[in-house]
Amino acid sequence: IGPNNSVENREELNSNSRGAWYRLTLTFDNGDVISFRNDQYDARNGIQSPRYYNIEGLQANNYLLIQQVDKDNAINIFTVVETRYNPKSWMSKISDSTPIFEITMPGTHDTAAMLSSVIYQPAQTQSTTTSEQLNYGIRFLDVRAKAEPIIYQSKFVGAKLIPYHGILKEGDDIKDILDACQTFLRDNPTETIIMSLKNEESGDDTFFSNTFKDGYLKNYSIIYESEDIPLIKDVRGKIVLIRRFAYSSPPALGLNLSNGWTDNNKEISISYESVTSGRKQNFKIQDFYNTADSDEKWSAVKALLDTAKKDTGETMYINFSSAVGSGGSVPIIGDIPYPKGISIKINASLSDYFKSASTGRYGSILMDFPDMDLIRSIIATNIQP
Repeated sequence: IGPNNSVENREELNSNSRGAWYRLTLTFDNGDVISFRNDQYDARNGIQSPRYYNIEGLQANNYLLIQQVDKDNAINIFTVVETRYNPKSWMSKISDSTPIFEITMPGTHDTAAMLSSVIYQPAQTQSTTTSEQLNYGIRFLDVRAKAEPIIYQSKFVGAKLIPYHGILKEGDDIKDILDACQTFLRDNPTETIIMSLKNEESGDDTFFSNTFKDGYLKNYSIIYESEDIPLIKDVRGKIVLIRRFAYSSPPALGLNLSNGWTDNNKEISISYESVTSGRKQNFKIQDFYNTADSDEKWSAVKALLDTAKKDTGETMYINFSSAVGSGGSVPIIGDIPYPKGISIKINASLSDYFKSASTGRYGSILMDFPDMDLIRSIIATNIQP
């Protein structure tokens, strides 16, 4: 197969069969060989499309394989893209001496908010699992949770952190997210994951922080606990915690953004003196979400992207592209409710911005419903041509 060529084959499927597995080997004009195994019944049964597909071979890291399915016509489509990096291990291309504030990070806002029933649509921000997001190249996760007690026979026997988006429960336990991260980092030790953890319950953070310390921190040695923004070499294979809850138990616990994160603001500046090293740590954040005006939202997003690109200092930039609609209402575009509706416009603007962006740092961009092309275009700004 050469560039821009395609091959089409027809296969008759036995309706009584449980599967129709095959292995396809592709040999390219340049001599590279890759292969993959697939069930042709995907064309009939459907998949969450598109998705990256696992490939094998000595040159596997040089290519992406994207599967799409046209279920109505029972067509199984695979697109092969030559790439400079593998989305599962793109950080391997980044020098060990690079501080993470210099890395442009694709991320997801409200990472766990996947439920899509009618009652959940106004709160849904993602359509892919944590594992899928990481495999697609996402490296910044935004986790919101509430601490809830575990009662057995009318007695308190413990507590757990449950993913929430506002008042809506989005899962059973953040352990599922941490387990997905741990598995991904085990399989891809060159990578690091930034995880922002926020207490979604208003009021005192004591119960939340104690639950995290006693129920999670001691079970996940991959969590980076320093208050210093690290170099990538120090956190490969680890989760860098951004803490959005008060924590009084020594030693330090993660990058401390528990104070000063004002609500619905276009530019937030937070600085603190690290208890780990005594050095000042600086952050700039755009989290203007309560608007139905996609132009106003995009202006805020672009302003921080441009600022980050020009900055030569040691500030870490966090830029939310998400919005929910003015006044807490749920406006719609056609029949697409927010935040899905506004994400269509903002993601299109992000895509145009990054397709023409030069190599450099633009901060961490936390998105709703990012597609694979947008994620790849953001990653590409980290890697020299």
